[in-house]
Amino acid sequence: MPTIRKRKDRWQAQVRVKDKPALTKTFGRYQDAVSWAAQTEKELRGRQINTGSLSPSRTTLADLIERYKREITPAKRSSAIEELRLGKMALDRIATKTLGSITTADVANYRDRRLALVSVDTVRRDLGTLQHVWDVAERSWGLVGAENPFRLVLKPRPSPGRTRRLSEDEERRLEVSCNACRNKVIPLVVTFALETAMRQGEIVGLFKSDIDYEKRLALVRISKNGRSRLVPLSERALTAARRASDLSDDTRVFAITTTGVKMAWKRILRRSEIEDLHFHDLRHEAISRLFERGFSLPEVALVSGHRTPAMLMRYTHIEAGRIAMKL
Repeated sequence: MPTIRKRKDRWQAQVRVKDKPALTKTFGRYQDAVSWAAQTEKELRGRQINTGSLSPSRTTLADLIERYKREITPAKRSSAIEELRLGKMALDRIATKTLGSITTADVANYRDRRLALVSVDTVRRDLGTLQHVWDVAERSWGLVGAENPFRLVLKPRPSPGRTRRLSEDEERRLEVSCNACRNKVIPLVVTFALETAMRQGEIVGLFKSDIDYEKRLALVRISKNGRSRLVPLSERALTAARRASDLSDDTRVFAITTTGVKMAWKRILRRSEIEDLHFHDLRHEAISRLFERGFSLPEVALVSGHRTPAMLMRYTHIEAGRIAMKL
């Protein structure tokens, strides 16, 4: 039975249903409070009848994570990575708590524990994933009566992003180190990355049929945002693609896996004595060079695949010295 109380000049409605936390809301008019309470109680009791519903007092966060990993994660392109991340989340002590007992303080403590171990961006992704796990449980699995605490806790500010550029000396050392690789496809992958601004996964996923040498275009079938795009190719990029294609009978242009590239990249950096350079920084470098050569924002976005100027500018780090030379 809903309870209606007068608080000064306003009316507070409270609805209680067994195994559900109390829901409270305040209104300016008595009629609105009564109407909301009646409708809310009806919805809660109606959902409670659903045999497939989840009880916040008996279901733990680990239960939700495991079900999400089993039913939702496999359909995602990055399923293997997300499965590992979810597995780590399920081992944290917050996952042992029942859904009805998790407070915003619990989530804030989880956030702070993670910040002491991993980067800000990783923590933001983890909190976003757990928020989505809870949302899916509410929308599709019959979870009612427990407000999503991951939606209420302040997430840490995103990191400003890397601004790492490749100096001329580093590029020379990188080239020498790449050419020393036993796998001759490695230097071609690096050249292609610097010329096209393509992601590592996009490069190793290219098929020979995806390259149109006459029109100088490469087809990226599925990019990070889930869309395909055509990437214009420079002469150096075309040459790298041709040479890589001739190295093997593989249907792909670059006959190597992302794991192979990562392992080779570590050895390359060690030989060249270059510090703090990620393979993904080559994408930043390529995009910045396009702007420095005078390409417009829409032209660079066509190459990089960014859908908004804001995201594109996060990848752009034009050297002030080059601008000074134009003044």
